[in-house]
Amino acid sequence: MTIVKKFELIDDQFIEELGVKLFRIRALVSFARVCAGDIGGYVEKEENLSQADKAWVFGNARVYGNAQLFDNARVFGNAQVFDDVRVSNNAQVFGNAQVFGNANLYDSVRVFSNAQVFGSANMFDDVHVSGNAQVFGSAWVIGNARVCGSAQMFDNVHASGNAQVFGSAQVFDKVQVSGDAQVFGSAQIFDKVQVSGNAQVFGSTRVCGSAQVSGSARVFEDVYASSNARMK
Repeated sequence: MTIVKKFELIDDQFIEELGVKLFRIRALVSFARVCAGDIGGYVEKEENLSQADKAWVFGNARVYGNAQLFDNARVFGNAQVFDDVRVSNNAQVFGNAQVFGNANLYDSVRVFSNAQVFGSANMFDDVHVSGNAQVFGSAWVIGNARVCGSAQMFDNVHASGNAQVFGSAQVFDKVQVSGDAQVFGSAQIFDKVQVSGNAQVFGSTRVCGSAQVSGSARVFEDVYASSNARMK
């Protein structure tokens, strides 16, 4: 079956990004919130944006490399999506956010402000990543999890449920944050730690060594916990 093209590259409207020529796009048909004739953002080539569905690049947003947008995905503002990224379903990238590497965004994920998602990070459901937050490595973030502020999550971490990681917190090295747990302040959590329930870890706390923080536990200030510690 022949697919009717929904957009074209505008040959005489282009910019260069990292030595790569990116072209403005023009809608050829009307769909979703886009009308035939509308001018969109920038792509390197047609393969960056599916011709078959309602995905679109708006404003000054840029999609290039081998990155691809599918379904109802949207990229707008000054956002950049590049390398081998896949953005699909109803996921959105906007503001000055950057998504690159081999990252995958699905469902209703939002990445915005100055946030960066890269490496092999995977995000599903209704996750929000914002502020100056960074999620990278082989991180998995699902559910209604929120990562914001200047927080960093990386290296095989899992965040799920209504988990929140914010402030200048660092969460890495196979940590799991789930339930309604919060990690914030300048906390560092690493080395297979599990934070769950309504637990809060904040301040200048360092928790490592397969420790478990659960229930309504509050771990804060200059606490250092390691070696299979249990805090409830």
